[in-house]
Amino acid sequence: MDTSRIGIMVVFVVIYLAALILIGLITKKWVKESSGYLVAGRGIGTLTMGVALVSIIAAGTTFSGATGLGFTVGMPGAIWSFSWAFSALLCAMFFARLSRATGCYSIAEWIGVRFGDRARYVLTIPQAIASILSGAAQIVGSAFIITGICGCSYMTAVIVSSIIVLVYSYMGGLWAVTMTEFLQVILLCFAVVLSVGWLMATYGGWSTLTGSLPAHFFHYPGKLGWGVFNGKWGLLTQIGLAVGFFLIVVPNTYIWTKTAATRSMKSAQRGFWVAAILAYVFVTWLIAMIGMYGKAIGLEPASPNAIYGLLVNKMPAILAALVFTGILSAIMSTASGAIMGAGVTITRDLYQPFAKNATDAQVTRMSQIIVVLCWIIVFVLSLVFKAIGPLLALGLCFAYFAITLPPFLASFYFPSVKEPEVFWAVIVSFVVTTWYVLSKQWLQPPHFFHPIWVGVAISFIVLVVVNFIRRAVSSGSEKSRRTIEVTDRDTEVLALIAQGRNLPIYLIDELGVTAREVNESIERLLAASYVTRRGTRAMGYLTVDVTDAGRTYLASKGYTVQDKVGVLSDIDRTIIAAVRDMSAKKFDITTLAERVNLDERVLSNKLLYLLDKELVSTPELFRISTFEVTRRGLKAIEV
Repeated sequence: MDTSRIGIMVVFVVIYLAALILIGLITKKWVKESSGYLVAGRGIGTLTMGVALVSIIAAGTTFSGATGLGFTVGMPGAIWSFSWAFSALLCAMFFARLSRATGCYSIAEWIGVRFGDRARYVLTIPQAIASILSGAAQIVGSAFIITGICGCSYMTAVIVSSIIVLVYSYMGGLWAVTMTEFLQVILLCFAVVLSVGWLMATYGGWSTLTGSLPAHFFHYPGKLGWGVFNGKWGLLTQIGLAVGFFLIVVPNTYIWTKTAATRSMKSAQRGFWVAAILAYVFVTWLIAMIGMYGKAIGLEPASPNAIYGLLVNKMPAILAALVFTGILSAIMSTASGAIMGAGVTITRDLYQPFAKNATDAQVTRMSQIIVVLCWIIVFVLSLVFKAIGPLLALGLCFAYFAITLPPFLASFYFPSVKEPEVFWAVIVSFVVTTWYVLSKQWLQPPHFFHPIWVGVAISFIVLVVVNFIRRAVSSGSEKSRRTIEVTDRDTEVLALIAQGRNLPIYLIDELGVTAREVNESIERLLAASYVTRRGTRAMGYLTVDVTDAGRTYLASKGYTVQDKVGVLSDIDRTIIAAVRDMSAKKFDITTLAERVNLDERVLSNKLLYLLDKELVSTPELFRISTFEVTRRGLKAIEV
C-alpha cells in the first residue's frame, strides 16, 4: 500500500479515535455512582438500545467471518446475521420485559435472587468466560481485516484494536460503550452501503455475480446436511446457527446488561425490534454480497476471513478510509460491550456479595480494575486464537453461554426447579464442556460436534435428573413452620408495593438496595400473607400485590393506604404537577428536586417509574435531559 493512501487512512482513524476518547471524557462526567458506570443509570432509550444491540452482530466476526462465508458459499452465508436478527425478535417478544423487570444488573444476579448464592456464583463463571471469549473473537476478526488492509503484522493489529477498546471502556463504563456504539453503527451502515455501491458501480450489478459464480451460490438455504458439502451450505448447519444464536442472545450477560440499562419496559422491548430490523437490512444479504464480489472478480486471499480487507484495498483512498473506519468502529463496539459484560457480572456477582460494606466509589473503582483485567485476558486470547479464526473463537463463546440457558429458562417458566438443580447443572456442564473444548476433538472432522451442543445438552440433562431426584427424596418431608418477623425495611417495601411499585426493579431503584435485599423482603411479606404473587411463571411471578391483611398492617403502622390499586401516591402527584409546571426547555433535575423536596437520586428513580407507567415522557435519544407530562399523566393527577 502506498504511503499517501496509508496517510489518508491514518487521518480518518485518528479523527475517529479522538471522537471515541472525547465521548469517554464526556460520559465520565455522567457517572456519579456505580449504577452509572455499570448500567448507565438506567437511562438508555429505544433507539440507543437498538443501535447498541445491533453493534453486537455488526462485529469483527461478521465483517471477517460472514464476508468469508459469502466468498466461500455465497448468499447462504447471510444466515450468520439473519439468525441473530431472528433471536433478537424472540427476545423482544418473550424476554426483554422480563429481564428488565427483575431489576438485576446481570443474569447471574437474577439466578442468585431466584435460586440462591451458590447458583449465582457458579453461573458467573461461564457467563464471564463467554463474554471474554466474545471480546477476543472480535479482536481476532478486527486483526484479520486490519492486516488485510494495512499489511501490518497480526500482533500490531491486535495491540491497536485492544488499546482502543480499553481506553474508552475504562473511562465511561457502559455510558461510554453505548454512546460510542451509536456512532459506530452509523459509520457501519455507511461502510456497508458504500462498499456494495462501489462494487456494483465498478464491477457491475447482480448480473456480474450470476454470470461469474456457481449456481449454488444463489441457492438458499442449501443442501440438507451438516457443514459444507460440495460447496453448498448445509440446511442443518443453518438451523444449528439459528438455534446457536438463540442460545447466546437470550442468556447473554452483556445483552442482559444493556437491557437492564434501559429507561423503561417499552424502551427495552422496542430496542430489540429496532436491532432486528437494522441487522436484517445492513448485515445479512449485503455482507454476503461483499464476499461474493470478492469471489466474482477473482481475488485469492490467504484466508477467506481477509476478503473484505482486500476489497477495501481496491477502493479509492478516501472511500477506503471511510469504509475502513466504519469497519473498525463496528469491531471496537462489540469487543468493548463484551468486556463490559464480563466486568459487570464479575463486579456484581463475585465482588459485591463479599464486599457488602464497600462504598459506591469503591465499587466503581473495583469495576474499572476488573474491566482492565478482563481486557488483559482478551488481549492474550486474541493472540492464541489466530490459528482458529474469529468464527470458531466466537463458537467457544456460544458454548459457555449455552451452559446457562436451561437455568435461565427455568428461572422464569419452571417453578419446580430449585437451587440444587441449577448448581449441579452448571457445574457438571461447565466441567464437561471445558474438557471437550480443551480436547480439541470438535476441531477434527468428520467427527465434528460443536461444544455449544455439549454445553446446553449436559446442562439440561443434569437439571432434569437432579430435579427428579430431589422431588422424589423430598416428597415425604414436611416444611417446618417458623415465625415471620417483618422488619422496618419490609414495611417500607410493602408501602411502596401499595403505591404501585409492584415489580422488583421499581423497589430496587426506589430504595437504592440490591435485588437480593428486595427479594428477601418480598419473601417475608409473602410468608406473612401481606402480599401475593400474580402467578408462578414469568411476569406473574415477578408481580406482587398487597393483600387485605397487608393493607390492615400498613394502616396499623400509620401509612395512608389507597383504596384502589394503581392510584397515585401524593408524592407522585406532586412530582407530575411540578414537571407540568416546568418548561421542558428549562427542565432541571436540581430545581425540580428542590421544588418537591427530594434527593436527586430518589427523584430520578421516581421519574423513571412514572416514565415506565407512561405518566411522563422524555426524548428517546441519548441521555435523559428533560421530562414532560403525558396526557395519561394529566388525567391521573386530575382523578
